[in-house]
Amino acid sequence: MDTVLFKRRKALGIMCSVFCFILLIALLDGLFARFRQNPNEFHVLPGTQIPVIGALPPEIQDLRKLQVTMIPEQGLRFTLLGTQTGYWLGGTLWRATVDVLPEAHKGKYIIKVTAPPYSKKPLREFTIFVYDDPKAIQRASLSIFRRYLDVNPWIVFCGALAIAVSLGGALFLLSSRIERLLREEGFGEIYRVIFDHEEGKTFAFFGLGARNGISEGDVLEVFNTTGEKVGQIEVKKVSENDGIGLWDGENTLPKQGFLVKKRA
Repeated sequence: MDTVLFKRRKALGIMCSVFCFILLIALLDGLFARFRQNPNEFHVLPGTQIPVIGALPPEIQDLRKLQVTMIPEQGLRFTLLGTQTGYWLGGTLWRATVDVLPEAHKGKYIIKVTAPPYSKKPLREFTIFVYDDPKAIQRASLSIFRRYLDVNPWIVFCGALAIAVSLGGALFLLSSRIERLLREEGFGEIYRVIFDHEEGKTFAFFGLGARNGISEGDVLEVFNTTGEKVGQIEVKKVSENDGIGLWDGENTLPKQGFLVKKRA
């Protein structure tokens, strides 16, 4: 049988594994960055508007009673917009926007929203880091993909997932075609090899069975991926489409991907 199909399948398998690895790394990177990121912390450029939200105590009906403290006082503008109902737990939430003014200087800004009595812990505290260029924000990112490649890890994940699924589908179709062609030529592929330590014997599982004229006691020749005969196996157990054979060879051991064929 032409070995080109085997080479293509191997190449597809390697490519699929690579993209599966990439999507796993991107998934972990995105999740770790998300969980490590403080939801009340923002990294922005001058001229950015940030929507913020927080819980409003039941005893507070007038948003004007909320006290907003900004450190430093220059560079930001905090605007209360109104209230809304909580998404999951109910209650009332206040809504606001934080405008980072174009003339804001690079640095760290802190905003505290407090309700009476104002000596208590703030309802919400925001930390805003203002940078003077996008590259600085990129370097501060908790995501490795964003920090070094300036790419959203979730875009990498979705792209790698789509490619991996496509390659996996192509690999399945190609493997089915190879299996069909092998059967037509009387070959079967070894898909598993185990060594029995108690008996000191090696057994090979292959894709030929009773429907292919294989029965217990038959001797099958074993060929490597280049078509060279490397030994033989004696069939010990057979089902409709598969079989198990005892390896009989001295120079090498059977491997996954080797071929078997009934001795003429």
